[in-house]
Amino acid sequence: MTELFCAAHQSWTDDGIKPIEWLTSDGLKAFDCKIDSGEPVTYVQYDQTFLTQLRSEPQWQWDVALNQYFLQDDRIFDFWHKNKIRNHSLRHVQHVLHFCAIMNSIEQLDEKDALILLLTACFHDIGRVNADVAPDHGAQSVARLYDHYHLSEAVPIETFTEAFTLQSMVLLNSQSNYPMPELRANDVRVMLDLMRYHSLEDTQAETDFKERYNDRAAQRRLRLLHLFKDCDALDRLRFKGNLDVHYLRTTAARRMLRISAGFNGLI
Repeated sequence: MTELFCAAHQSWTDDGIKPIEWLTSDGLKAFDCKIDSGEPVTYVQYDQTFLTQLRSEPQWQWDVALNQYFLQDDRIFDFWHKNKIRNHSLRHVQHVLHFCAIMNSIEQLDEKDALILLLTACFHDIGRVNADVAPDHGAQSVARLYDHYHLSEAVPIETFTEAFTLQSMVLLNSQSNYPMPELRANDVRVMLDLMRYHSLEDTQAETDFKERYNDRAAQRRLRLLHLFKDCDALDRLRFKGNLDVHYLRTTAARRMLRISAGFNGLI
């Protein structure tokens, strides 16, 4: 059993959710995690100073360019221009994009995987039609991205990659102050897998990836999927601090709660 409690000796609720009063009163500086009879582990939180340092890194320009040209400028994509879905609007996507940029630096992902994580953030919810629980919205997001290029999902991945690259990535890269790597068909397939499986159970992804890909390719997908799902989950603090920290898979994510609380106006 996992027992979670903050450094100020206040208790988490049984469901792993920290009351909003703790987020606002203590500023979320640290919390401890104790699993079974093991020693408590303290998760000291990343703060604004850390975030400022990251924003000085050249790769952070990808976050800036994606936010401006893929999310807010409808000349390339219009997915979010008219989206009014409560709690899954542009602001949520922007938060997840920022969390992915932070995660890229913390986990020291190579440039291709870092870009894949950011692109997944931009597209992961474009298939949503409402704010309900919808396990298939990841697959619907993939379908909507194909439809944007007037392509069927039955076309070869090379055909989709060419359309995605020439019609979107070239334009985006021309606006970025730091060059982006060229994504090949295998890389784009990873992005589509992350989009499709981010709304499904981890066990489903593990089973399907192991059946479809060799061990190296499956492990690449699983690692990126876990990182992405943590970034997506971190923004649950927008629901009045309602985040079950049991479901965070990575150390990095458990140290980013303060940053999420700041983005969501809780501290």
